[in-house]
Amino acid sequence: MRSIKGRGLLHATPESQLKSNPSSHPYSPGSRLDLYFSTEKGGSHPLSVEVIKPFEPFTSAVALLVRPKSFSGAKALGLPSTFIVKINDIRYSIRDDHGLGLWSLSVEASLRTFVEHTKQGTLDQCSPDLKRAWNKETSLYEFQKQCYDQEVAAYRHLRTLQGRDIPYFYGTCRFPLGSFFGSSAATQGNDLASSILDSAEGVVIEYIDGLNLAEAHLDVNISRTDVERASEATLQIMKRIRNLGVSHCDGRAENVLMRRQAPHDPVLIDFGCSAIKPPSQSLAEWIKEDDGIKEMRIALSDAGVHVESPRREWANEVWGYNFFNDMVERRSKDWRERFYDPVEIDGPGFVMRIVDGEEARWHYQRWRLKPGVKAVDDYRYD
Repeated sequence: MRSIKGRGLLHATPESQLKSNPSSHPYSPGSRLDLYFSTEKGGSHPLSVEVIKPFEPFTSAVALLVRPKSFSGAKALGLPSTFIVKINDIRYSIRDDHGLGLWSLSVEASLRTFVEHTKQGTLDQCSPDLKRAWNKETSLYEFQKQCYDQEVAAYRHLRTLQGRDIPYFYGTCRFPLGSFFGSSAATQGNDLASSILDSAEGVVIEYIDGLNLAEAHLDVNISRTDVERASEATLQIMKRIRNLGVSHCDGRAENVLMRRQAPHDPVLIDFGCSAIKPPSQSLAEWIKEDDGIKEMRIALSDAGVHVESPRREWANEVWGYNFFNDMVERRSKDWRERFYDPVEIDGPGFVMRIVDGEEARWHYQRWRLKPGVKAVDDYRYD
């Protein structure tokens, strides 16, 4: 499986100016964001957008549905009338996983104090609390930076699947954070401090009008058949990205969007945890080690959107069909009747055999796959 409050201020700021509403952020509907957009062809271009909808609660990034302020300007940059911007803003992403409280102006003031001490060579004047706070913020930034880098790399690597199996990737962006304190001289020349306090990176991708699979099976306008078909098609997407040398590493129903428009095709999103095959590893080795399809199948089954595929009949050399029979009978009656026919058995259903000098019950087969039913091995994921 692959994976992957501050003290010691140098200056006094009125407390009334430092207080902020923890639930507030600059990404509410109607807000204007002035970005610098970089296309895949290179070059940075000013791009002003209006927030249509923030996808809250924010997780590892701030995800926004936006529209450009200038449609002609956006068209010239290869952008549609609406798209998604994901901004790597550590102020409003999940912070408690890293032992951090809500962002506030007082937190920012403390961090800028630490940066100033760093520049002046006076870190010995910083309190232990302030040092720990800075280390936690940098840890969060480095984690999210890694997620951002992995997502960008995955989209570029999966270029042939963009617009179909995964969203189209338009490029990256930088968002000046517009601090209350402004960009201080202390952060100039300090890339890490500037990345944390002055600006945030982001990705610009296609907006998919749909519901995630965790929601879709509750929507009365989408049939159960379409949901199950989308679930099965998701596993084929997982196979395609695996065969291109990418592992998603975050298989969840929430990371699959089902298009509202028929035929409701699925789209895989969120590649922040992804991994790409290293050049030193063969594709055959990569495919052998990848568990992404299995993990996604389990996740979709747990979410109630994927019907578990039946297994072909199999017998143990000692116990016969005992384990196979139990597997079938532990499932629901509806599932069992959908895929299997009962086998008529006369007598107790087993015979006694001597194995290694001891008696063992060899059980007869009680279930048989219905004619024409595909078993899990027939879907050729491997």
